[in-house]
Amino acid sequence: MSPDNIRSEHIRKYMDKRGITSRTQANREKTFLSRVYRWGYERGIVKGNPCRGAKQFTEKARDRYITDEEYDAVYQVAPDVVRVAMEIAYLCLARQADVLALRRDQLREPGIYIKQGKTAARQIKAWSERLRDAITLAESLPLKSGISSVYIIHQRTGLRYTRDGFNSKWHKAREVAKNISKVRF
Repeated sequence: MSPDNIRSEHIRKYMDKRGITSRTQANREKTFLSRVYRWGYERGIVKGNPCRGAKQFTEKARDRYITDEEYDAVYQVAPDVVRVAMEIAYLCLARQADVLALRRDQLREPGIYIKQGKTAARQIKAWSERLRDAITLAESLPLKSGISSVYIIHQRTGLRYTRDGFNSKWHKAREVAKNISKVRF
């Protein structure tokens, strides 16, 4: 089937069928397909984007408060890189992507300068003793000999963590915490 033969009703049928098992995943897949069509349209490969006429499913925002007990259970078993990220995210109210992208030049005298990737909001999070301790712990993260890093949270090579690389460590810490504590995740 030629890409130009796909119409909005085909996308809707796919969404309905995929939505039986996961409405959220159906939305993500439609978004991806829409981006592919937009890329093709901009280059004259396709005549239009059939995803534009298909409505996405309504999603519920996740709203779950993490208790101190849950936070502490993961923090106690997490590697230092995860501990640093947890503290910075919590104390600065920052998203994971913003924490992983944090650079040394964002450490300012009054606090940590954060430009949120999602909203583009710019703010300085004032120093607290706990925030300084997190940065001190970050400075002790291991690096290969002769390597330096511009990133606060970095790999041994000095490069920043990718979302997947960091999430691997995060999920392992959560699993360990789940297995040794009475906390439910």
